[in-house]
Amino acid sequence: MAGFEIVYEETSKTPHYDNRVVLISKSENRYESEEFDVRGYKWKLVLFPTGNKKRNVTDHISLYLELGGQKPIAPKWIVTVDYKFFLLNRQKEKKTYLIV
Repeated sequence: MAGFEIVYEETSKTPHYDNRVVLISKSENRYESEEFDVRGYKWKLVLFPTGNKKRNVTDHISLYLELGGQKPIAPKWIVTVDYKFFLLNRQKEKKTYLIV
């Protein structure tokens, strides 16, 4: 089955999620992770493996962190998030990664 595999670790300082994308199909345009909770807020990852065509992106992947949950945050509220994406390319002979 294609999609995200989520492994969760939380230290006293920083929650850490290890999301592995498995079995990407070229026919799928969009993948969403299951929602995960970080300090009271629900989040999910959204991946467009061939780019987000709604934003005219076609030559690379598009990866987003989206606020999840059933109810929206209150008007005029701001949620500040400090996050990093670590992208690992296992296809090449020498594995490479990118921090975004």
